[in-house]
Amino acid sequence: MSSPAYPLDKARIADCFGSAADSYDAAAVLQRQTGQALLDNLHEVAPHAFNDQARCGDIGCGTGFMLEQLARAGIAESQLFGIDLAPRMLASARRRLPAAHWLCGDAEQLPLASQRLELCVSNLAVQWLARLDGFLAEAKRVLRPDGWLAFTTLGDDTFSEFKRLCRAAGLDSPVNRFTDRSTLRDAIIRSGFAVRSCQRRDFRYYYPDALTLLRNLKTLGAHYHPRQATPQRMPLKHLEALAAQSFPNGVPARYDTWLIILQHVN
Repeated sequence: MSSPAYPLDKARIADCFGSAADSYDAAAVLQRQTGQALLDNLHEVAPHAFNDQARCGDIGCGTGFMLEQLARAGIAESQLFGIDLAPRMLASARRRLPAAHWLCGDAEQLPLASQRLELCVSNLAVQWLARLDGFLAEAKRVLRPDGWLAFTTLGDDTFSEFKRLCRAAGLDSPVNRFTDRSTLRDAIIRSGFAVRSCQRRDFRYYYPDALTLLRNLKTLGAHYHPRQATPQRMPLKHLEALAAQSFPNGVPARYDTWLIILQHVN
């Protein structure tokens, strides 16, 4: 996102995702697909990053899917560090990988010493930040020279059809605003990281109606919007009627996804 028009309430973000901890894995199809695609790209670009003694941190780790995949790829469980704002997410992750290190913390103030890691990953987490600069600076601080940062985030075409549907219904969109290409590019340039891979991919899912789409976002904890201090009551009947007319074969949810791999070079 560009400069935020509304203050970011990180406690509310933690509450939204924490409340979804028990249901998250069953609903997180997108997160598994983007996470695996990112790790596949990383394996092509930097296969040596997966050595068994590499120390790896997952920023915004959720229930631990990414670190579980890294453990399966050969990184020792004791070398894995998961960081998340939501304690309930961390409790779920700890059950998944009990020997890993689970830390409650902020992507813009990581609870790790400088040059602690060889690899940082982050999967569909940093789009909830107001700006990428703090995240990139902290990732660079905790990485050793020549270390790797691999992350996914959502672009500004995410939910494009659903946002148009909401506007046609005279409603504010209940979903967040996401990063445009120039904002992402400029933040990476400012960070000093070297770009090793940058891909933009579309992931699409279809829901029987608009209400099911909204419920899925809530199940994932992804219903936070910085403008809404309290949940907004929407005239859903009007939205549902318009959705049924506009999308008789299912309401589309488009995820405009960036998969980015950077290296900390001297």
